[in-house]
Amino acid sequence: MPRRSSPSKPSFFLQDKIRTKISGGVNVSDRGKEKLDYNHCNLLPFPLKMAASLDPDRVLCCSKEKDNFLRIARLLISGGTVLLREVFDDECPPSNLPKILQNQSTEKRLRAAKLTKPQWDCLYPSPGMYGKSTDFDITLLFRLLRNICSFTPPVTGWDALPASKDYTFEADLARIKYFRNSIYGHVNENMEIADDCFVVLWREISGALVRIAGQISSTKSKEWQNAIERFLQDPITEADKRYEQELWQLYQNDTEIKEFMNNLDCSVKHVEKAIYVETRDIKDRLGGEVKATTQEVQGLRKEVREEARDIKDHLGGEVKATTQEVQDLRKEVREEARDIKVHLGREVKAIAQEVYGLRQDICSSVGGQLVDLFF
Repeated sequence: MPRRSSPSKPSFFLQDKIRTKISGGVNVSDRGKEKLDYNHCNLLPFPLKMAASLDPDRVLCCSKEKDNFLRIARLLISGGTVLLREVFDDECPPSNLPKILQNQSTEKRLRAAKLTKPQWDCLYPSPGMYGKSTDFDITLLFRLLRNICSFTPPVTGWDALPASKDYTFEADLARIKYFRNSIYGHVNENMEIADDCFVVLWREISGALVRIAGQISSTKSKEWQNAIERFLQDPITEADKRYEQELWQLYQNDTEIKEFMNNLDCSVKHVEKAIYVETRDIKDRLGGEVKATTQEVQGLRKEVREEARDIKDHLGGEVKATTQEVQDLRKEVREEARDIKVHLGREVKAIAQEVYGLRQDICSSVGGQLVDLFF
């Protein structure tokens, strides 16, 4: 597929043909009507023509307004589904789709998209099996394009009608979604569309489809342009009325989605409230326990400080007494050592004197003997 860009604004050639078609050969502008726009037919969302009461004859009878509705329904359901499927197949080729769907990142994004159970079953029919794009309806195709393909939302987002001059590919995708919602938003009524509103709807929807086809190829764009013009001229057949049933089914599916989302929202709010109450109770309980624990810790800390002070005082006295004892013992040892030193000094001196006297005696004795020997 070529790189997506902003195509030029479509011509109003087809719009003129629509006007001629629904006015029986006379151009609407020839009857004094100006260019039709959203404000002219009070759309946003487009109001379908509804009866004040559901009269059976009125509901079942054929009318131009009912034909308008069937043409728009077929243009949206058939044309929109086929083109969105071609775009999706180009982004996620059928041969690679199972690999894409089994990717954890893809599954996570799809779960966040809050698909309905039928949509989920269509993608994952059974363990190890994966759906085919040929089984995807227009709603599922749009959700897949929006959530698992790398498309940037238009400035107005995916859920609002894009600006009138925004003809980007993503804006046209959003248009198809918006007009689909506008059409079957009242599908449970008479399912009629007035001629003036039909002109606007046909112009906008067909223009978006042709531009989307042009993103596939220029040839595809011409094919769809010609096919849409032929379909506008062809009479409504009984086979076309099956699109009315398909549109009804889409309406029911979206109704189920809305109910599911409403129920889910209620469940979430209920859970949030329960969590809030439980959290508050836990906070209150923990607050009381923390306060009691804090007081207990403070009391224990006081006891420890007092015990430490008592131990310090007790040990301080013992250390002081022990120190005094050591000092007294040291003094005694010094005095004892001094006494011993004095005593030993006296004994050594006495011994020295004795040795000296003995030496004198020996010398005197030896000296006398030597004198006798020589003389």
